[in-house]
Amino acid sequence: MEKRALLKERSAEEAKTIPQIYDEEAAVASAEPSTSGRFSFCREVMNAMYNQRAK
Repeated sequence: MEKRALLKERSAEEAKTIPQIYDEEAAVASAEPSTSGRFSFCREVMNAMYNQRAK
């Protein structure tokens, strides 16, 4: 939930799309060994979201 809240907050403040913000956050998180691998690619997240909606 923390990632989702962060994305919502940043998207309200910045004139960037959510995938752009997500990619930036994932790049920052992957720089730290403790958090690398926790972020999926934005495309994977979007596919999962749309597949869930289709059910």
